[in-house]
Amino acid sequence: MNRELKLATGGTIDLRLLVPLGTAGLTALNARRASGLTPLWLTLLTFAFNSFVALHRGVPLEVR
Repeated sequence: MNRELKLATGGTIDLRLLVPLGTAGLTALNARRASGLTPLWLTLLTFAFNSFVALHRGVPLEVR
Protein backbone atom coordinates (compact mmCIF):
# COMPACT_ATOMS: atom_id res chain seq x y z
CA MET A 1 0.00 0.00 0.00
CA ASN A 2 2.86 2.37 0.82
CA ARG A 3 4.54 1.67 -2.51
CA GLU A 4 1.31 2.31 -4.44
CA LEU A 5 0.76 5.56 -2.56
CA LYS A 6 4.28 6.71 -3.36
CA LEU A 7 3.84 5.83 -7.02
CA ALA A 8 0.49 7.62 -7.21
CA THR A 9 1.90 10.81 -5.69
CA GLY A 10 5.25 10.77 -7.44
CA GLY A 11 7.10 9.98 -4.22
CA THR A 12 5.78 13.08 -2.46
CA ILE A 13 3.50 11.36 0.06
CA ASP A 14 3.90 8.01 1.78
CA LEU A 15 2.47 6.34 4.87
CA ARG A 16 5.29 7.67 7.04
CA LEU A 17 3.89 11.13 6.42
CA LEU A 18 0.20 10.32 6.09
CA VAL A 19 -0.28 8.39 9.37
CA PRO A 20 1.10 11.09 11.71
CA LEU A 21 -0.71 13.85 9.79
CA GLY A 22 -3.96 11.89 9.94
CA THR A 23 -3.54 11.37 13.67
CA ALA A 24 -2.83 15.08 14.14
CA GLY A 25 -5.94 15.94 12.11
CA LEU A 26 -8.13 13.66 14.18
CA THR A 27 -6.58 15.19 17.28
CA ALA A 28 -7.54 18.67 16.13
CA LEU A 29 -11.13 17.56 15.54
CA ASN A 30 -11.29 15.91 18.95
CA ALA A 31 -9.84 18.99 20.68
CA ARG A 32 -12.56 21.22 19.25
CA ARG A 33 -15.34 18.80 20.18
CA ALA A 34 -14.23 17.94 23.74
CA SER A 35 -12.85 21.25 24.94
CA GLY A 36 -13.68 20.72 28.61
CA LEU A 37 -12.77 17.08 29.10
CA THR A 38 -9.59 15.12 29.69
CA PRO A 39 -6.94 16.29 27.21
CA LEU A 40 -7.00 13.24 24.96
CA TRP A 41 -6.07 15.59 22.12
CA LEU A 42 -2.74 16.29 23.83
CA THR A 43 -1.94 12.58 24.08
CA LEU A 44 -2.85 11.98 20.44
CA LEU A 45 -0.86 15.01 19.29
CA THR A 46 2.19 13.77 21.19
CA PHE A 47 1.77 10.33 19.62
CA ALA A 48 1.50 11.87 16.15
CA PHE A 49 4.66 13.91 16.63
CA ASN A 50 6.64 11.00 18.11
CA SER A 51 5.57 8.63 15.34
CA PHE A 52 6.54 11.21 12.70
CA VAL A 53 9.99 11.58 14.23
CA ALA A 54 10.46 7.82 14.67
CA LEU A 55 9.38 7.02 11.12
CA HIS A 56 11.71 9.62 9.62
CA ARG A 57 14.79 8.77 11.68
CA GLY A 58 17.77 8.17 9.41
CA VAL A 59 15.97 9.37 6.28
CA PRO A 60 18.22 11.78 4.38
CA LEU A 61 16.69 15.09 3.42
CA GLU A 62 16.40 15.80 -0.27
CA VAL A 63 17.52 19.22 -1.37
CA ARG A 64 16.05 20.38 -4.66
